[in-house]
Amino acid sequence: MNLGAQLINEIRHRPDDTVQPLILADYLERMGDTRAAYLRWMHAANDEPADTPERAHALGTAQSLMTENEHEWARPLTGRAMWWQWSKSGIDSVELGASANILASELLEKHPVREFLLSDLQGGLPADWPQWTSDIFQFRLRLGPVGDLGLAKILASGQWQHLEE
Repeated sequence: MNLGAQLINEIRHRPDDTVQPLILADYLERMGDTRAAYLRWMHAANDEPADTPERAHALGTAQSLMTENEHEWARPLTGRAMWWQWSKSGIDSVELGASANILASELLEKHPVREFLLSDLQGGLPADWPQWTSDIFQFRLRLGPVGDLGLAKILASGQWQHLEE
């Protein structure tokens, strides 16, 4: 796991930590990744009291950066995921079908995803299903009837180290 992936993993495990996103921003800037500016502006916005011009400016700047760069930043989700949600540190929620054919490592090394919604099983579970389940904190299913046996198979095939009860 490279340094960037380690920093993102730290953010995934400590989403309320305010220092880790700035450390990640420094790393991303050195790597030439434009997400660094987004992280810094989101940090600046979160440091300001609500309803202040400074907070509005910081959020507006972060949103402008997002509008300009989201398709690049969201890779490998672009065109393959049903939806994703950004937090102050990157993508933290995603909905995928098994047919999206995205490896957990492709996404989890780039974004601090904590919540994963699986919306179909066409083609079966993702090939790297145990990695998905070991690195996420919240898992939801949006499937047609899979029956108790199918659900048991899904749950038994995961590692679920961090799943919240």
